[in-house]
Amino acid sequence: MAPTPAGRVRQRRALGRARERMEELQRRDAGKRASKRQARDKVVVSPSDPEAAVGQDKEGVYRPLYNVQAADDLDSPFVPGYQVFAQPNDAGLLGPMAARLRELLGRPVEELLADSAYAGGPDLAAAAAAGVTLYAPAPAGGGDPKQIPKGEFRWLPEEQTYECPQGRRLAYEGASRQKRSGPEAVVLHRYRCPPEHCRACPLKERCTPNPEQGRTVSRGEHEELIEALRARMGTAEAKARYRLRRQTVELVNADWKAHRGLRRFSGRGLVRVRCQVGVLVLAHNLLTLLAEEKKPRAEKAAVSPQKIPA
Repeated sequence: MAPTPAGRVRQRRALGRARERMEELQRRDAGKRASKRQARDKVVVSPSDPEAAVGQDKEGVYRPLYNVQAADDLDSPFVPGYQVFAQPNDAGLLGPMAARLRELLGRPVEELLADSAYAGGPDLAAAAAAGVTLYAPAPAGGGDPKQIPKGEFRWLPEEQTYECPQGRRLAYEGASRQKRSGPEAVVLHRYRCPPEHCRACPLKERCTPNPEQGRTVSRGEHEELIEALRARMGTAEAKARYRLRRQTVELVNADWKAHRGLRRFSGRGLVRVRCQVGVLVLAHNLLTLLAEEKKPRAEKAAVSPQKIPA
């Protein structure tokens, strides 16, 4: 307990904020599908920094965490935009970051290079809504590894159904809303190969554990966006463009951690953390500007002819 009445009042207020945050996190966890929910006693908050996410950082230390997002220009060392979020992963942040960049730049961003965490269906939908072309590794297909993968079933856009590896059309069964890792639900469309085809199929042992019911394939509401991303990233142009990310984003991240002390924040709370990152971005851009201003003078001095007296 704090030794003074004023200190105890501050402690009580802090515990009240932590309790509110705990209730918010428990409601969010209860909204997830059963396989992704945590035990009630595993949902925790930091009493000293209830806004922060709690988990292990990249060095294996369990502590309060904030997620720093920075957008780096591919043609210069400038950082045109940043934001800080109180969540442990990057899923679902592409939309907010695109809106943040539009706010800071005064115009929408046309292209973004990101890692695979931004390539989920909802993020791709947010990018499409914002008019952003995303370059990122396409998500790998899931499913039972013992079955013929879904990727071998050909989607027929004209007929709006799948064709199995044996050339049979799957029948549409309906749609349902299912939760994923978060409480938000996605629409899944389900297709089934008729059992009479599966029973006589030479691939039935590898395709389905129950030929009497027929093989089923699900298609998410954002599947076309994922397929478009996969096709885009398969081109030589996209691969060459994506290689630029290692020369920009990764270098800035390494510089901030190694030389700017961005491994631990000096204050608590989202407002203070955002201010600290804002000052860091401002210093980075000012140093970059000074370095860029020196380049033309240095180049001019290097190429100007020497005047030798007669």
